[in-house]
Amino acid sequence: MDKRGLKRQTKGKGHLPGGEFIMLGSKPSGVRAVGDSGSGSSAAVPRKRLLREGDESGFEQGSGVFSKKAKYEEPGLFSNPHRIGGSSQATMMSTLVVEVSPADLFDTVLEEDSTGDGIKAEAMVCGAVKQLKASRGRPEPTLYLALMSLATARPALFMRTRILDEFVGLLRRDPAAGAPSAFKAKPPPHVPILAANILMSVLQHDRNWPEAVAKVYVEDSLGDRTWVDSEHCRDFVDNVLTAFETRLPPNIRQLTESMSTAPITVAVSLSTESMKDQNISDQTIEMESSTSSTEHDPPTKITRRFHSPPIKQAIQQLITKTLMEQLSSRQAGEPSISRKALRFFCDITGYPSVRLTLAQRLEMWLQNPKLTRPAQDLMLCICVNCNTGAPEDVDTISHLVHIRIKSKPLATHYVSCIKEMVQQHPRNPTVALKYVIYNELSQTSRNPNNMALISMLFQTAPKTAPKALAGVFQELLTRKEDFLRALRGLFREIVRVLRHELDFSAFCLSLLEVGEDSPISHEEQSIKKRYVVCVTDLVAMAELLSVTPSVKEAAAAFSKGNRKDVGVLRKFHQQAAAMQRDGIWWLHSVVPGLLQLSKEDCKPSSKDYYKDYPQCVRKMLFLEPMEAYYLRDGWPPENERNVLYRLVNEVAILEDTLMRVLLIGLTDRPLLPQDAQDIVDKMVRRAAIAFTADLPTVPCIEREELFDTMFRLSSYNYPEGIQLPPGYHPPKLAIIKVYWKSWLVLLTLSACSPTTVGRVAWLNYPTLRCMMEMVITNDYSFPRPGQTDEEKQRDLQIVRQEKEEILQFESYLAAATTKEVITEKSSHLLNQLMWMEPRGPPRRPPPAVIDQLKSAAKRMSLGHRLCKSRDPDFLLDIIQKQGTTRSMTWLVDLIQSSSGSLDLLPVQCLCEFLLLDSDEREKEHGHKKDAKGKREQGIAQQHQLLERLHSMLMETEAQANTTASIIEYFLKRLPSEQPQSRAQGLKGLRLILSGPQGTSQEGAPLPDKSSFSWLLERLPKLPHFHDIKYDICAAFRAACKVETDIATVTAYFVFLSQHCMDENLVVLSLVRLAHSINLPVTLSQVSPYKGTSQHHHVSFISV
Repeated sequence: MDKRGLKRQTKGKGHLPGGEFIMLGSKPSGVRAVGDSGSGSSAAVPRKRLLREGDESGFEQGSGVFSKKAKYEEPGLFSNPHRIGGSSQATMMSTLVVEVSPADLFDTVLEEDSTGDGIKAEAMVCGAVKQLKASRGRPEPTLYLALMSLATARPALFMRTRILDEFVGLLRRDPAAGAPSAFKAKPPPHVPILAANILMSVLQHDRNWPEAVAKVYVEDSLGDRTWVDSEHCRDFVDNVLTAFETRLPPNIRQLTESMSTAPITVAVSLSTESMKDQNISDQTIEMESSTSSTEHDPPTKITRRFHSPPIKQAIQQLITKTLMEQLSSRQAGEPSISRKALRFFCDITGYPSVRLTLAQRLEMWLQNPKLTRPAQDLMLCICVNCNTGAPEDVDTISHLVHIRIKSKPLATHYVSCIKEMVQQHPRNPTVALKYVIYNELSQTSRNPNNMALISMLFQTAPKTAPKALAGVFQELLTRKEDFLRALRGLFREIVRVLRHELDFSAFCLSLLEVGEDSPISHEEQSIKKRYVVCVTDLVAMAELLSVTPSVKEAAAAFSKGNRKDVGVLRKFHQQAAAMQRDGIWWLHSVVPGLLQLSKEDCKPSSKDYYKDYPQCVRKMLFLEPMEAYYLRDGWPPENERNVLYRLVNEVAILEDTLMRVLLIGLTDRPLLPQDAQDIVDKMVRRAAIAFTADLPTVPCIEREELFDTMFRLSSYNYPEGIQLPPGYHPPKLAIIKVYWKSWLVLLTLSACSPTTVGRVAWLNYPTLRCMMEMVITNDYSFPRPGQTDEEKQRDLQIVRQEKEEILQFESYLAAATTKEVITEKSSHLLNQLMWMEPRGPPRRPPPAVIDQLKSAAKRMSLGHRLCKSRDPDFLLDIIQKQGTTRSMTWLVDLIQSSSGSLDLLPVQCLCEFLLLDSDEREKEHGHKKDAKGKREQGIAQQHQLLERLHSMLMETEAQANTTASIIEYFLKRLPSEQPQSRAQGLKGLRLILSGPQGTSQEGAPLPDKSSFSWLLERLPKLPHFHDIKYDICAAFRAACKVETDIATVTAYFVFLSQHCMDENLVVLSLVRLAHSINLPVTLSQVSPYKGTSQHHHVSFISV
């Protein structure tokens, strides 16, 4: 008890050292004299001179460290001439040590160095180092300051080999102190700190540091860590670390610095023999270990300091040897490695071999509770330094991703470390994902953090990860074992973990690409064929997985009429369409070369025919039955199958997809032309049924070669090897069934893409134009209305000539094979072939094609889509071609079926329908018992049209071109020779200018005293009257020549007299027109046109 109390008392008070007392504390005042400042002793002069000269040569009083302001050029370490003595005297003096009083050391060394006796000055510095070694625990402050001042004033002197060795020796642990013990206090670190700073000062411009510096760093890192963790040696340590090429994370450096932030107080005796007689009181030097003490110091450049290849190799060998010794040695009572060793391992992770060795043992250290923290730091350092892409780093990544961690906080840190690692090199994400996938598919030692790692990889490298995942899938599919079922399950789990945030199109494209060095290129043919089937299945599965919950919700809302989230559906359609396009590209361009298919392999009659190819094409386009997509593992589940299958079926098709399917049928591929056309037909019909204005699923075709490519699929090619007569050129024939199916496909594309395909079809393909007229007018008769007798006779002549050429061609074929005589009854080709002249005269569709055309027009609303097109305006062309009487039959039904969308019809069509009177409409509808209801429906329809046309003319927003189109449509009937046509024109003008309020409930115009007020009053009030006034006047002049009604002609005269520009010309024209219709009008009667319109009207009537 007394001993413990005595020990505590001794520890609390201690013995004060003799001489002056210097304390390192929290005051940033640097060197501070404590004692009698008024002492006038002559012994104080050398000290003042020491400090003054130290200041002049770069030492900053109050900093406690070297000043880095001195600028000079210093040669490299191994080229310094001062390191090697040049005489025997130098050799003898190099072993001498001259001890000088600390107070006189600065002046004496400067004097000797100035006289050229560098060896003696070197001996004096070595003597000072000897004094430091003798008093490691209590160094003389004067000696401390003198050495720092000398290193700043004479750096070349300290570059000598002997002096460098001496200072490097100060960094080693004192052998006399014995082995470190937990119960024994560590010696003060000021001498090693002094040595480190002096070395940093003299070597800061040298790029080839001695190997011994790295050795002492290793010793101190594995020992007491006296100076490697000191804030005062930070610059020196950072430069030494460049020997190991290690990049330390910032948090590791902060952790190391935090261990030495406590203030350190060192008591050092400043008493010397020259100062014993002086009354110099104790002085205290306080050094605070904080960053603020170095804020005003110039920054030291951190660069590579060990450029010499022999030194680099020696250091690497030293590190490797030390690492092996630390891993193999076990101290008594310690089950594992020390924490200091793990901290040292963090510093040497710059070497790939070191990283690999440490990664193999990292899991064991992480599971040790005593080593968890330094092991975490070591793992982070290993990950940060995996930046070379070397084979050692690949193996290191493999070991890292196999580490199994169950603790949640540790698992979070583990994932963060792997995240840092994948960012260090472009290859790292691919390598990491590969080993994670392999580990997940392994039956044993599965890492519980695999899915967390995969999620992190896709978030960190969103562009690289999908490609890397596809590469891993490719590699697994080339193995002899069938991994398709396992990969389907893994793919679904990855998509679930990523919450569908995966670039499916990039994944599919990478999965479909096959490089020259791909392993599948060297596999057997059976494995290649299985590979094609498996890749097709995975791409189809990716399309189904791309249906996210948001897509399902948007599709459900869209089906109910809610267009709010239509953008989500558009994005999904674009992504799925891109995957289908890439899949068809792969089947067309990559698979034939991969399988090395010959021409015989593409024939169904060949025994080597690849029958899975057509199934892959249909499966890629989702034309197979639903069972083909869940047969492998039962996914999608039964409750989701219909929804997913329907959504993927309704995606848009791209022009490139369509063209490639056609090319597959035309080239040497295991797909017949008829099958290719059947696939295209199904694709187009499916897309046309789902086609809407908000979601256009049919592509906008830009390439006109689509027509020729489509017809080439239907061409008939006679068997090879048949010799036809010399000079005979067989006709260009097409298979009837395939040929007319091509027309139906093109008709559907024309209806969905009228501005591109429709325009080309309407102008260049007469047969297709006839079919478009049929679906628009709902009249499927042939010849078409409006055809002349000459055109009808030409059609019959084409049929006869076609039959003769087919019989002749078949006769030549039979003569070369069976020698059979071919007649019209015995012919096999006559009912199967026809001329293939797509741009020739229109041909009559067979009855079966007419039935298909009616069904397609009704199901896909082809007629309405063609009617909605205004550029080109198919409906207007048909009306102008057929004439007014022939358009009535189908126009009524068209208007009534489009009552909710009158804006989509041309104004000419609306005007034509307006001219129908109720009696004619009753007669067209037939039965009298239904006449009343249909009449009421027609009157309501007429009122709606009248209101629409009146608003298009009279509103302030009316357009000039629309006004001209409406007025011109009725004006062109006024000069007609037929009275009925003129009456219809006047009736239409009266209706649209009077508006709904000017008609009765039966749709007839109301009686008006001034029956031509619509002409003389309302017509000039049109917003755009001045734009069309010239055309109106010209039409009325022409109408006066044929009109027989006196009141009508009079109204025309009055209007022309009021609105024509040249009055004299108008008067002469009126007189001439009046005489032509036998009206007794003189020039004096028509010359005074100054007055109201009513006055002129009365005057003409009286005449």
